[in-house]
Amino acid sequence: MIHLDQLPVELLSLIVGNVNHKGLFNCALINKRFYAATIPVLWRAPKADDGHSIDRLTRSLVYSLSSIRRHHPVILGHHIRQLDITARDDDALDDAGLMFIVDHAHYLEDLTIHPAHRITDISIQHLSRHCTQLRKLHLYKATITHRSVHYLGQRCRQLRELGLKACHELLPITLLPFAEVPLEHLDLSECRWLTVEDTALDLAALDRLVHLELVCTRTINTKFIEQLLPTSTATTPLPLLTYFAITGWTDISDQVMVPFITSHPRLESLHLLKCGITDLTLDTIATHLPTTLHVLALFSCELITAPAVRRLIRACPWLVMIDLEQCKLLYDDFPELDEQRLAMDGEDGYYVQILGYSEITAIRRDTRGLDDIGRSQLEGALVDSMVMVDEQPVLHASLNTTLSPKTATDSSGTKVISSSTKIQHHWHRSVDKKH
Repeated sequence: MIHLDQLPVELLSLIVGNVNHKGLFNCALINKRFYAATIPVLWRAPKADDGHSIDRLTRSLVYSLSSIRRHHPVILGHHIRQLDITARDDDALDDAGLMFIVDHAHYLEDLTIHPAHRITDISIQHLSRHCTQLRKLHLYKATITHRSVHYLGQRCRQLRELGLKACHELLPITLLPFAEVPLEHLDLSECRWLTVEDTALDLAALDRLVHLELVCTRTINTKFIEQLLPTSTATTPLPLLTYFAITGWTDISDQVMVPFITSHPRLESLHLLKCGITDLTLDTIATHLPTTLHVLALFSCELITAPAVRRLIRACPWLVMIDLEQCKLLYDDFPELDEQRLAMDGEDGYYVQILGYSEITAIRRDTRGLDDIGRSQLEGALVDSMVMVDEQPVLHASLNTTLSPKTATDSSGTKVISSSTKIQHHWHRSVDKKH
């Protein structure tokens, strides 16, 4: 019989890789062989989620250079691949702390710092110099400038995931250094420097992107989204996109969202916050994303109606969740729902907030035909409102009237649309700041 003590260290490493964090500490105390197999797993993603754990991390790295190094051939920091540093504002990591960690963790691949208001160009340039194999970087409220992103784009050529939330000192050309970097995931939420002339054009060139978040940027408009639409002389921008989240205000309407959806058929998760879309967009989703869409969030999109939501649910068999918060859809329009746990009291009744898997399943099973209300009128409007521009279907600019009585508007704008969930959190925080 072979005892665990006789197994190769490589095999022991595979075993301890399936042990929970607390159990790993016990494994490390069994004997030297288990210690050697366990330490790399323990240090692959060390805990650093408050000021105390950050201090313990730095002290351990210092100690590893003296006592532990005599018994272990590799510096402990060399095992670190993933580091998620979260703390209160008062305990936030600063440049000196990040540079110290980087000096000991040259093989770091995944770094998140939240908040990062004490992080400047000094430490990010140091990071790009010593961690060239970096694959993921997320910074929240970092006080970095274009100098940092320039060096990240030049040195970290394996970067796949980049988050620059609320990094307000960057420029509209921030994405330019990443033109030759294989970015797949990009989050520019809460950034105010995005422009049509620079940011949108550079964004359209990131042809490997699958995940894009532009929440609460305040600068996204119809012209910005139009840069992400295909033309007669070029392929579709962002052809691999599967996740798209945007706060669009009322400027983002059917006119731009219909062609965007039709030209991005891989979308699996679509989040439209504060957009001026109508049932036309929902029917377009049902037509062009029936077998791909899993999650749909329509936060504060007040021009959509319950029949269109019901049609979409029936058309998309893989849909598991719809967020309808502040869309003001009455609970009574979904009679097959048994509970009001997902509803919120409103001025004219209970409003539906979120439809989960069980609620969506109940709607699919309904046989009363409540999702057929207005179908013929909507299909007629869809045909009448489409024109061909550069061989692409686009809504006619004169379409200014919705089809639902409760959201009817005319060209004079008599209907006023009130203001815009990881994503809901962005919106609420933005509103709180203004007040």
